[in-house]
Amino acid sequence: MSLHGKRKEIYKYEAPWTVYAMNWSVRPDKRFRLALGSFVEEYNNKVQLVGLDEESSEFICRNTFDHPYPTTKLMWIPDTKGVYPDLLATSGDYLRVWRVGETETRLECLLNNNKNSDFCAPLTSFDWNEVDPYLLGTSSIDTTCTIWGLETGQVLGRVNLVSGHVKTQLIAHDKEVYDIAFSRAGGGRDMFASVGADGSVRMFDLRHLEHSTIIYEDPQHHPLLRLCWNKQDPNYLATMAMDGMEVSTHFRPFDSGTSWYLWKSGPQLVAVSSPEDFWKYLETVLVVQLEGKRTVLVGRGQGNCFTSCGAETSPHYTA
Repeated sequence: MSLHGKRKEIYKYEAPWTVYAMNWSVRPDKRFRLALGSFVEEYNNKVQLVGLDEESSEFICRNTFDHPYPTTKLMWIPDTKGVYPDLLATSGDYLRVWRVGETETRLECLLNNNKNSDFCAPLTSFDWNEVDPYLLGTSSIDTTCTIWGLETGQVLGRVNLVSGHVKTQLIAHDKEVYDIAFSRAGGGRDMFASVGADGSVRMFDLRHLEHSTIIYEDPQHHPLLRLCWNKQDPNYLATMAMDGMEVSTHFRPFDSGTSWYLWKSGPQLVAVSSPEDFWKYLETVLVVQLEGKRTVLVGRGQGNCFTSCGAETSPHYTA
């Protein structure tokens, strides 16, 4: 994590397990707060909430709670004004929404669209709509995307404040769906795209779900694993093929596959490489200026890198 000004250049936090999922809070009163999801090859996994202690200038664990299986993704509610409940969503076997308090985190609701069977199709990813925080979209290995609507109510005894219902479910791809992301195009509420094992990027409109548009196909039909929209210009998006060395445009900054990336302000794309040769013990974070195709080394650490995220409230900061 690179910081500027009077702060330390690099802040470091070591979790007690491999970190697979990570997300930075966008609440203005919680600027330096991250959620971390563990990758442990068993049922019992963990989520940690860490924050920057201003006095010690160190990141410390504020809260830890149990999570079934590793989280494939986690996200704080996109609440840049701090007017909604402090919620955190996680995906894995199901989509779960958690309420974060000062001393504890409790499960608000478990969203399951297959209540007639003991089998659940694991969720590969999800996205939280920035324009309408009551909307979430999930992607699954069963070829579907599901749009969920959250509902908030008043406190009635021990009843949770948040519940959810399925707004729509659609077969999005011919094979497994690996990622989903809402676009800021068209008002920022109704447009979303998905990528999957069939090697395509498909665009959907919640107002016209009878058809979709294939906006990109991998030339070799490799599975596409990740999708990320440019938040400044919705005409641009980045996607990544399985074991691929290219992100969005034809430059090759990595010797090995790319595992995660995010758009920063303007044309700036942050990409993360996780080399397969474990003996190198390298983690490389590159800032890529697309216009000049220039790469700049920002930080290096030990171990493979599985994820990265940027702080929208502080756009110069990346973890």
